[in-house]
Amino acid sequence: MIEKAIAKIRKKKLNVKKKVKLKRPKPPASIVIDSDLGLVFSSEEEMLNYFSPRIQSLVSQYQDLKDIQEIPLESVENLEELLNACLDDPDEVWMLLEGKETKENVFSFIRHHVDQGVFHVALCHVTSQDEPSFVYFHFLTKNSKTVEVYRNGRMVFDQALTEIEFGMIDGDALSEGDSLSVGLFHAMLKLRSDNDIKPEKFLEIGLECRDKTIEEADEIWRSQDSSGQVLVTFIREFSEHHLSELFYVVVTLQEADTGVHALLYSFPTQDEALVERYRYGDNLQAEEVAQESSH
Repeated sequence: MIEKAIAKIRKKKLNVKKKVKLKRPKPPASIVIDSDLGLVFSSEEEMLNYFSPRIQSLVSQYQDLKDIQEIPLESVENLEELLNACLDDPDEVWMLLEGKETKENVFSFIRHHVDQGVFHVALCHVTSQDEPSFVYFHFLTKNSKTVEVYRNGRMVFDQALTEIEFGMIDGDALSEGDSLSVGLFHAMLKLRSDNDIKPEKFLEIGLECRDKTIEEADEIWRSQDSSGQVLVTFIREFSEHHLSELFYVVVTLQEADTGVHALLYSFPTQDEALVERYRYGDNLQAEEVAQESSH
């Protein structure tokens, strides 16, 4: 009898259904804009309420501009693609406002879509990891003057500079992003032969030849540009160098008040036709020039 009773109990236990635990709903995921600054929101509404004053201020500033030549965003079919290109691969990035009191910062990302003849400007919050995490607003325009408004504050990235990093040597204005130096250097690159010295050799040769070119130049030429600035160019041929027919060219800006020379940029070349383009103006003797490598 006892054995039959135990068998029944065991049978009942086998038929007992386990209690099902109810799953609690997961809380909605937070929207993280900048965790380092505590810009974490529980909903999109909360996020927009926080950023709304800044958005309204920036939009109002934009609407006050004259001759905007605005392109309605709703008319652009590939708008998302254009915005991603502007944020992922901008031509320029400027810090317009550094958020100290409000935690908000404003950076302008600028990209020129040359094929379409338009500029894309996106005003964003950027994290400490240099990632744009919130777009206040963005616009497309054909007016370069409108874009110029958003080229102020501090430049933090310039695609044009990354393309000429190989020519930057410590002590010249080119390495500081000086606009005159950058413009002149780009102009030189358009003139130089494809068979000339490779860019990766510029720094090595420059460290070897730049100072000697300034101190013991074979030729010194002084000219004045259209804006009245005086450029002085030093040229030296290094016949003893392992590269045959090596010339080194140093371009400086002569300051009007002091007469000293600010070093703009320099470059090596084996193309005498390119060197010839720098032989213009007044041909000076080396001892007539007060030399100083500044910047």
